[in-house]
Amino acid sequence: MFSSGTAEYLSTASSSLRADRFLHCTQARAKLQRAASLSANQAILAAAAGATYVSPFVGRLDDIGEDGLKLVYDVVDIYDAYGIETKVIAASLRHPAHVLECAKAGADYATVPFKVLKMLFNHPLTTKGIDQFNADWAKYMEAKK
Repeated sequence: MFSSGTAEYLSTASSSLRADRFLHCTQARAKLQRAASLSANQAILAAAAGATYVSPFVGRLDDIGEDGLKLVYDVVDIYDAYGIETKVIAASLRHPAHVLECAKAGADYATVPFKVLKMLFNHPLTTKGIDQFNADWAKYMEAKK
């Protein structure tokens, strides 16, 4: 079994390895993404560390009663205010309103599940309008006979 000192050492060693890997990637000019950013502070730290992309997880924050969209607005506002070049990839989008609001917030990209992508194409009034147009056209064609 590990003693508490061993566990602390392994935790420190693990962090050190991650830092070494990050430093190596930075020196090699690799593009880095900070996924699962759940606060503006994490997004600021990711940008300061040289991340190319940061991904605020909108839906996951909404799931715990926080405002995930506000995070996207905040991160974009902060990056714009300080000229930070890190790109914002809005993630964990659960419905079309998330997609629209992230676009309005200025997110550079969005990861959109296929289910949500299909929802973007559909609207109940569009379907109703098409059905009404087809019915009107059929009546018109029938009257021409």
